[in-house]
Amino acid sequence: MPAATTGTVALSDFNKYEASIRADVIAKKITYAKYQDELNAKAHSLLSGVNIANEEAAECNGWATLYDVAHEPKEAESAWSKYLTSNPAEPNLFNAKTSLANDQLTLNQTDDAKATVAGIQISDQNSANGISQLESQIADAIATKDGAAVGDDYLQAQMKAFPFAKYDADGTNLDAFTEERASLLQQENKNDEAKQIVQDALAKIPKTSPAFSGLQALNSRTSLYGSQAPELKVTNQYGDYTSLANLKGKVVVLDFFAHWCPPCRASMPDMHKMTGDLATQGLQVIGVTGYYGYYFDKRNISKTEEYADMKPFMKQYEIDHPVVYIAQKDFANYGANGIPEFVLIDRTGTVRDIQVGYDAPSFATFRKQVESVLAEKS
Repeated sequence: MPAATTGTVALSDFNKYEASIRADVIAKKITYAKYQDELNAKAHSLLSGVNIANEEAAECNGWATLYDVAHEPKEAESAWSKYLTSNPAEPNLFNAKTSLANDQLTLNQTDDAKATVAGIQISDQNSANGISQLESQIADAIATKDGAAVGDDYLQAQMKAFPFAKYDADGTNLDAFTEERASLLQQENKNDEAKQIVQDALAKIPKTSPAFSGLQALNSRTSLYGSQAPELKVTNQYGDYTSLANLKGKVVVLDFFAHWCPPCRASMPDMHKMTGDLATQGLQVIGVTGYYGYYFDKRNISKTEEYADMKPFMKQYEIDHPVVYIAQKDFANYGANGIPEFVLIDRTGTVRDIQVGYDAPSFATFRKQVESVLAEKS
């Protein structure tokens, strides 16, 4: 039998609850992590007893959204698929299909995601932006399964068919495609080609566009591959660090992070484990951060106070490697416009890999690259 309420009512209840606890976050009554936990618990509570097979198709929009909040992609996929049988109108149709494709990618159903995205009509700038991001994710999934060359072939085919002239005046979509293509080319050790496509994209994007600054950072990162890692201009530090030059002979990972960054904090258990597992093989991790003038709810604080606050932060997140401070402008030397950013440097001081952002699967891939570089003979 159907659930005691409808998907529409359940989603409305959830949205009201979300608004109330978002106010608590803004008022600093609860942390952002607590906010996320509360939303997850609320979604699970509303989903109790729901069986999508017994629900009206038109009501599955609300249930699918809640399943996504609850991080249950298999159930969300079923709910989105049933909702689509109700022939929803735009913009609900676009939202349902893109959400379905994301769940299919999470479930490693790459061919299904490709078919879903192929059936989406690009009708405005927002839908174009969504499709460029999804196509990049699909190319990445293909590369994971079948190799970077196959992923790149797929991405190039989608770029040829993409309506750049109509829906990319600011270069947002060219930026998304270029970032993914550069990553795939670097996986194929085609660093010169990766550098060239980034420079070609920069020539086409207006300098006033946010996409231009993003591509400038990408250009800095692609230029680092195969080059000597720039020295860090350290202004303060915790732990034993002198210079990158003095670390030659070790494999080094630079971890660009900030105390205020949720993905940075989420990455720290994996970084701690990797350090513990691989330090005896010659791995040295160096945390790289800067001053921001605040620390959680403490505002307008001095550098001295912010530096002191890092000590308990390091204890809380089990950061047992050195942490160095550099000026914000020096982050640009590593193209670190997004954090966390992990930079892998081999025993000769050469940059071998750069990963921007964190999730468990991508970090696992990065760790394999670290292990591969550690295994190389000097």
